[in-house]
Amino acid sequence: DTQFPGDKVSREQSAPLEIKYKEHPQKDAIRLVATTQFPNLEMSPSEANFGCVLNDTQSTLTMTLTNPSAVPAHYSWSFAPQEGVAVDPSTIFDILPIRGVLAAGSSETVELTYKGSIKAKSKALALCSVVGGPTYSLPMAAESSDINYKLTCPIGTSTSTTRDNCRVDFGLQNYDRVEEKEIYLQNTGKVLLQYSVDKSCLSRTNVVEVLPASGNIQA
Repeated sequence: DTQFPGDKVSREQSAPLEIKYKEHPQKDAIRLVATTQFPNLEMSPSEANFGCVLNDTQSTLTMTLTNPSAVPAHYSWSFAPQEGVAVDPSTIFDILPIRGVLAAGSSETVELTYKGSIKAKSKALALCSVVGGPTYSLPMAAESSDINYKLTCPIGTSTSTTRDNCRVDFGLQNYDRVEEKEIYLQNTGKVLLQYSVDKSCLSRTNVVEVLPASGNIQA
């Protein structure tokens, strides 16, 4: 049948069968239904976007692999070759388990890992081949970057300001007076900025309070 799809996707097909009788005006119709079953898989999510991670660190995502068909699915993962790219995608991305068997109607969790390098953007196309079924594509993308931030003090607060140094001058104050100053910490990079205040360099740590003393600033 030239009209039969060759994509190896399970589906139900139906068509009418008309019955005519010789030397009789009556006509009957029968609906024919057939189901073709191939080992199929469903991926959720259908792509792996790791976003931007800190240089030389790893990031892991999880994906649910489901067999919606009525037969077992034997699968294995590989990476599609990329033109003009000398780096093997398997040295940047990892998939576990790399192969397996999913029973009909069952699901399992697949671990996707990005092994970040230094200031790099990476893309790959992972292929999940199913024995007797189709081959599925999983686009993968990731980026790695360093931490960048800016520390600034409002006018009248500081005598000097650099990217990582903000000198706060409270001036001469009465011993019973509480004086407040503000400084601004800005995340100018592409990755999460985690910070904490270290007062160990102060001669009298009990006279200075910094709020918040720690936190996270999104990119």
